[in-house]
Amino acid sequence: MADPDASIKKNIASFLEEQGLGVEEVPRASIKTPDLLIEAGTSGAVLMEIKSKTDNPEEIRDLVEQMKTGRVVEHSKPTSQWDRLDSIIKDGVAQLTTHDPGRERHHVIWFELTGLDAAATELRLQATLYGTRKLFSTSVENLITAYYFSNCSFFRHRESLDAVVISLGVKAGLCLNGFSSRLAAMQGSRFTRVFSSPFLPEKIRTRPDVMICDAAAPRGNEQAMLEYLRNKYAVDHLQTMDMGLVRGMIRTPDDPK
Repeated sequence: MADPDASIKKNIASFLEEQGLGVEEVPRASIKTPDLLIEAGTSGAVLMEIKSKTDNPEEIRDLVEQMKTGRVVEHSKPTSQWDRLDSIIKDGVAQLTTHDPGRERHHVIWFELTGLDAAATELRLQATLYGTRKLFSTSVENLITAYYFSNCSFFRHRESLDAVVISLGVKAGLCLNGFSSRLAAMQGSRFTRVFSSPFLPEKIRTRPDVMICDAAAPRGNEQAMLEYLRNKYAVDHLQTMDMGLVRGMIRTPDDPK
């Protein structure tokens, strides 16, 4: 059976090879297997599963129909955690651990995001990985990003997932799992050095618009979490601020659709 993501896999493999990394395809089997093995035989070897996410075709068809009216059509997407992405992560982790149950290699998922909603999906994926919420305080100039405010995929898979790559167009960024026991080794690997600024919330914890919810924080109780952060960061006012991306779209006269 043809691999629907063969071209994505080929492009990612080519990119990594251009960075001087050794890349092998994992042979396909009767059960789902990961896609690539990178730097095989070294202490920094990476087993990678590739996932792709694009627009919902039904939503796009509905949007096109609305635009046929000639009116401006509003199209919005939330930027919060998304159970659908968490499910895809869970599926990828299962493929990695089934193939490498002894954890002889670093485990990484690469997400290729495409389509109209790719930018929103990128923010939702980051929120899902790190359990982020946007907060507002009259004591802080900018909106606050609170990391680990909610239960997150990286904590849930701390024993089996070391990092996630998010690629959108020509850019690709590496998100590190700060809960992984292999974090230090992952940070020192040749694979990680391919990415100019691997992201880890703890690296930006001193910024005034960043809050870190520690392990003992009362997750699952929003008001208790807010009170916890008010005390930790000595702010009198703090509230959640749900965000989204909104665009207005209109069909141009020369648009054939």
